[in-house]
Amino acid sequence: MTQAGLARVAGITRQSLNQIERNQVIPRVDTALRLARALDCPVESLFGAEEAPAVLPVHIVGNTPEEGMRLDLAQLDGRWIAGESDLLAKIGAGLSVADAVLRKTPDGPAAETSLDLSDLAENLFIAGCDPALALLCEAASRHSGKGRCVWIPCGSSVALRRLAEGEVHLAGIHFGEDDDANLEGVKRLGLLKSCLIMRFTRWEQGWMVGRNWENAFRGFGDLPGGGIRLANREAGSGCRNHLEEMLKVNGVPAAEIAGYESITVSHSDCARRIATGLADVGLGCESIARVYGLHFIPLSQVAFDLVIRRDQLGKPLLEALIDHLAIGKFVRSISQIPGYETGETGRVLMP
Repeated sequence: MTQAGLARVAGITRQSLNQIERNQVIPRVDTALRLARALDCPVESLFGAEEAPAVLPVHIVGNTPEEGMRLDLAQLDGRWIAGESDLLAKIGAGLSVADAVLRKTPDGPAAETSLDLSDLAENLFIAGCDPALALLCEAASRHSGKGRCVWIPCGSSVALRRLAEGEVHLAGIHFGEDDDANLEGVKRLGLLKSCLIMRFTRWEQGWMVGRNWENAFRGFGDLPGGGIRLANREAGSGCRNHLEEMLKVNGVPAAEIAGYESITVSHSDCARRIATGLADVGLGCESIARVYGLHFIPLSQVAFDLVIRRDQLGKPLLEALIDHLAIGKFVRSISQIPGYETGETGRVLMP
């Protein structure tokens, strides 16, 4: 019997049957019984006793979460790497798919998983701050046979460092408005020869302003004095670098900015603090400002590029991700996001 025929008899889709065969999902009792009848065998012979989950030593990307927290897994440079699935920086209205849970052992952190390790080994980690990376990951995962692409939100400098240290397969960065700024950032870590650099997007960066201040706040000049509270970004992020440049150009000490010592780890985290009244203004992208109902004052259009390890080229999921940079339907969907421009999407900066 063909896979299509078996799926039809069991009353499920071929995709669902494929997921059952790869142990990605557990079938309902009635589905399991129909499969057993169609194959003329006992249910036990199909599914058998539940196998003990695998426990893998892992290298944690970022802070080590608490015991039992959910993890995303991937394999890189001969080791398993893991990132916390339920990061506040990317969580929306609910939870997303995860691969494992954290177990703390005498030998260090470990991941407990019941999923197929050969599938998990195909996963891809991408670090960076552009919220549109979530859409790129989703699109690439949907069109790949095995594995999924996982977005790890963080600033540009952290993303590059994680790439250099073998914690992610590719990094997204924005250090300025042109090619040279991003290439210089890659050069500082000695990654120019070992990486392929491609343009992903351009987007508007500027001030995200709470509604209580939208008529009173006009720009950086209103910050000194402590009356307006800043939601700052982490050191090394593109937004933080922009702020430091404004401080230097205007000769303003950081101590004069209320909230300068605060740290937010993503555009969403920054916007959330402003929207909930914990801060008044912060630097971020227009699209996220709109999501949180904030006023937006544009400052510049930044270039956001993907830095890809050359030794990972050929990995099916990575090839699917790169292919999407040239798929018109996907690129158009990104261009429809407020503040985004995709005229250079897919352009190779460093072949």
